[in-house]
Amino acid sequence: MKKFEVSFEAFPFEPARFIGKKCVVGKDSPVKQLWNDFLVNGGKEFIDSLPGRRPPFGDYAGWMGEYNAQTKESTYIVGAFFEPGSLVPDRYSYRDTPACLMGVGKIRGKTQHLERGAHNKTVKAMQAEGYEPDYSVGFSMEYYPYEQYGAVEDNGENVLEFHYYLPCKKKGI
Repeated sequence: MKKFEVSFEAFPFEPARFIGKKCVVGKDSPVKQLWNDFLVNGGKEFIDSLPGRRPPFGDYAGWMGEYNAQTKESTYIVGAFFEPGSLVPDRYSYRDTPACLMGVGKIRGKTQHLERGAHNKTVKAMQAEGYEPDYSVGFSMEYYPYEQYGAVEDNGENVLEFHYYLPCKKKGI
């Protein structure tokens, strides 16, 4: 196996509410600490206990959007998907994600750092299949499937799989 392999698929994405913990990313990036707090300090267990949580349980994502060109900052939320209209607990953030055509770059490799360059890798694979990003939807996501990523020990021997979600459309539409 090469260092990594990328495949692409597009599917109709249903409206959802994404609920989690938020940070602002700019000159500094608190994303690593946000993930650590979420995974170690009970955030994932709390998210999984909320009503309206969509399976698969154990899958978590990092929602990215709301880029401000003036401040060069964007929003990053660590969390999971819920049914539309689900109640949001105090001190948690949410974003309602619309129905769209979702492109998914599936990046496989023998390292847990498959998120590095995932946006560009997904766009390249997307374009090879006749699609292009639809940035009008306003977000993308780092998606960590438990069965292919979270449950696999990173020992340099196992093949891990990370997903990058990016709304898309057929080229020329």
